[in-house]
Amino acid sequence: MLRRVVIFLGLTVMAYAGLPPGRPLPEVPISGAGGRKLDLKTYRGKALIVALVAISCKHCATVLDVLKKTDLLQADDNQRWTLRPDVKDSVRRCLNPSLAQKFQSLAEQMRAWAGTQRSGFDGNGWQQKFVPQLTALRQKARDHGEDDAWLEKLPSHYTAVNQIADALVRIAQRLPDDER
Repeated sequence: MLRRVVIFLGLTVMAYAGLPPGRPLPEVPISGAGGRKLDLKTYRGKALIVALVAISCKHCATVLDVLKKTDLLQADDNQRWTLRPDVKDSVRRCLNPSLAQKFQSLAEQMRAWAGTQRSGFDGNGWQQKFVPQLTALRQKARDHGEDDAWLEKLPSHYTAVNQIADALVRIAQRLPDDER
């Protein structure tokens, strides 16, 4: 029976995962401990993770205990677990990084890749892995009045890749605070 319920819920999630933005989530009845009903509309406009845990399952109970011990979660009076308020901003930044974070992340990826290019440079790999992202970020930098000649270069050696990564970091540091 539990297997059927899990399969049904999984199929329901998959069926509605493709909802276009702005379309309301249909009524999905969820019963909590003690038969309490959970109305997802209560969480409209908020990030929500729904964890279906059977307390009779040893592994599920262990996972729930670990989550509680991390102190990233807190329970309200109805034993609904939510992220601590100070953690919500960090999660939001991870799920929706700022432009500066995108520049920094690409720079880190480039440096890691450049470290693998010591014996020979893979120009095709560079084109496939970085050019589309770099082109988009270069345009965003220009939209903010930023530019760096290194972003125009086509590297032929790992040291040039590191120079391009340095340029991305310089631009990230100059972006306005709301973009950082």
